[in-house]
Amino acid sequence: MFNHHDWSRWLRTEGTFDLAGWYQEEMDNNPGQTVPLVGYPYVERNRRAVADLLVDAALDVSGDHRWQIWWLRPGGSLWGATEDVPATLEALRGVIRSRSKGGTLSSVLVSPASTADQLSQKFSRVFDMGVRAPVKKMPTALELVLIADCVAVVSMMVALSDSVSVPIGYATMDHTLVRRIAELTGLGELVREGTRLWPQANR
Repeated sequence: MFNHHDWSRWLRTEGTFDLAGWYQEEMDNNPGQTVPLVGYPYVERNRRAVADLLVDAALDVSGDHRWQIWWLRPGGSLWGATEDVPATLEALRGVIRSRSKGGTLSSVLVSPASTADQLSQKFSRVFDMGVRAPVKKMPTALELVLIADCVAVVSMMVALSDSVSVPIGYATMDHTLVRRIAELTGLGELVREGTRLWPQANR
């Protein structure tokens, strides 16, 4: 998606990932518009990094001042177990309100088909809309966030040892990369083609 470095060179012979080596090189060669992330996008240090990108991103304020955040969560029951997800949404909404003098950022949670609907429903008070993605459309280890068409976050779970895994990835405000990520992942299509979990569609 990022047309970036070949991650395979950070894989050790036993199949684990050299996190320290990857992160150090990314920090040494950081272009500014794209930043490396370790951990879920909603943890505090990553939340600040993503919000800072949104502050500087090319937000189009010429329209109706209503934007969306589409958040494809990974599978499993550990995701979003703390209050960091609502805190992240509020931080991003605050940036939008500040930059657009009152604009809104509605939120859509997209859950992989393998995630039980009951587990997804726990976030019905956090996200404005919830959608179950069609079967076999996205890998369950992938997390993807598209914010107001101007910032994107992509992360993937990697193994640090036989028993420890962590998400790593990037956040970017590079317009070309954001558009490329949106097109390659087809996240908008997932939202349109998926099964609405909440709110209930009008009949």
